[in-house]
Amino acid sequence: MRALAYPTDRTKWRQLTVWQPWVDLMLPHEQLIKHLRRARPEVPYLLPKNIENRKSGTDFRGPVLIHAGQKIDPEICARYRLTDTYPLVTAAIVGVVWLTDVRVAVDSWWSERAPAHSKPIKNLVLSDPYRFRTPISCAGFQGLRPPREDTFAKVLAQLDEEKHLIDETAR
Repeated sequence: MRALAYPTDRTKWRQLTVWQPWVDLMLPHEQLIKHLRRARPEVPYLLPKNIENRKSGTDFRGPVLIHAGQKIDPEICARYRLTDTYPLVTAAIVGVVWLTDVRVAVDSWWSERAPAHSKPIKNLVLSDPYRFRTPISCAGFQGLRPPREDTFAKVLAQLDEEKHLIDETAR
């Protein structure tokens, strides 16, 4: 992973709540990759998940904190053979990705397409995933919004502790 400079201005960030196991597929860790190599050998080569499918788009481009919501999608867990013994973090910020673009019908394994005669699904194009060593417990919310001040202070402290560059003029 290349070193990224993260802005210190909270208004230049967004937070997005995502159900598990989608979070782990966006921000894969070694335990998940080892599991998928055994259970679904084709998937590790498609990681990280670089598309988030949403009903609406956004003009925002920049760092997005990925919050693992309290809900877990049992159908997706079954698809990737993630059993009840597989640990899924919930109700916490797990890491950060960069939102680089919003498109319709991106050519990606992860891109969903809307059925004919319905509103198109927006594909949020993600890059540079970084998983925090320690998840940051906090409440989530619907939509793409700036993080709360207290949560953002914890994010900056963790990025600093993990030796990431923090730069007011970043991107």
